[in-house]
Amino acid sequence: MSRARTYALALSSSLKDGKETEVRIARFRQIVKKRGDTRLLGSILRELEVEAELEKGKKAVLVTSSKLSSKLRKEIDELFTNLGWALREEVRAEVIGGAALFLQDSVLIDGTAKKRLQEIFQ
Repeated sequence: MSRARTYALALSSSLKDGKETEVRIARFRQIVKKRGDTRLLGSILRELEVEAELEKGKKAVLVTSSKLSSKLRKEIDELFTNLGWALREEVRAEVIGGAALFLQDSVLIDGTAKKRLQEIFQ
């Protein structure tokens, strides 16, 4: 589990009761800063988003290096909707090329160029 994910899960669980939200978020930021992890704040927010979506139901995330064409996006959306999944598309430059599909919290398919390069250089 990544550090950003660990932080996100900790923050999410501390905010569940809805009490002292602002105080808890301020304290969380202090902890992250004290540990020298402020560069992770963006990733932590993305992980919090994912966690919130997971609580709502079956979610799929398609990660690509560039935005899908509207036609392809529509076809993929229809497929996942028919299967009872809500699909979210994420564009990440670090993917380099290809795509990765995550269902709930697990990687189903990782056909990214980044993954292949990692496999080559291990």
